[in-house]
Amino acid sequence: MPIRHAFADSGARYLVTGVAEHGTVNDRIVASGPIGLSPRDVIRWTRQTCLAAARAHDRGLIHNDVKPANQFLTSDGACQLGDFGSATLLAPGASSTTTNGFTYETVAPEVLLGTLTASPLTTVRSDVYSIGASAYWALSGTPAQRMLPSEDDHDFMVRLIEGSPRVALVAPHVSNQLVRCLAKAMSPDPLDRFHDAREFMTALGQVPVGTRTWERVAAHPGHEACWKGTPLKAGKPIIETCLRGGDSPDARIIQSSYKGSGRRVPNGFAKATSANAFSVVRSVIRSLKT
Repeated sequence: MPIRHAFADSGARYLVTGVAEHGTVNDRIVASGPIGLSPRDVIRWTRQTCLAAARAHDRGLIHNDVKPANQFLTSDGACQLGDFGSATLLAPGASSTTTNGFTYETVAPEVLLGTLTASPLTTVRSDVYSIGASAYWALSGTPAQRMLPSEDDHDFMVRLIEGSPRVALVAPHVSNQLVRCLAKAMSPDPLDRFHDAREFMTALGQVPVGTRTWERVAAHPGHEACWKGTPLKAGKPIIETCLRGGDSPDARIIQSSYKGSGRRVPNGFAKATSANAFSVVRSVIRSLKT
């Protein structure tokens, strides 16, 4: 966020920033409920967050707490990175620094590991992880990582090191290329992530656009979950893919139809179980080439 003024008063330091007229990405996630946000919006906002983080990194500043609540939206729909209250400065020539704050839902594994060894080190790639985790959260409507009531920091860290589930499992409409981008950004091993925020931003910019833009929408009455595929080519109908119960408690049916006419889409029908329903939804959406 643009800094308008900086001053100290009675021993306290203050920054005066611009105003985020449209709240935060977190506000949008909360409003969406379990649906999550449009991949197109998430890609755009994540790329803008990457650029903001890269500018900070160029000046030796690590944010340390990138999360949807710190991604602020302006009146023209742009995303700005704010709340540098946990930021720390890299010493000249250093590649890591300490941190005194983070959010469990977006913290990188090595940062949490550092708090357990009294040396919480953070790097540019730690911010990359948090940016990726924020994008996952926005796409799915729920964070990829959350500490369980029965866990302590050590237990939670062990789960982080094992890796987060792929976003495709909770957001089946997300493209394969975007899934791979987030998996790389959120790799438990910092060396396997994007080298820096600019590289992550570039990779997101190269995610190809398919014949349709898919997003999850509010479920129709009697359905468990629904998705909408809007064609990029004028004159083509919108496709709705819906998940509903089957003829037994564990059975699920996926059916795709053209919005408006209700006519079934070829290759748009499949059966599933409660355990693999979203995976089958993903396969059905990927098969719809009309």
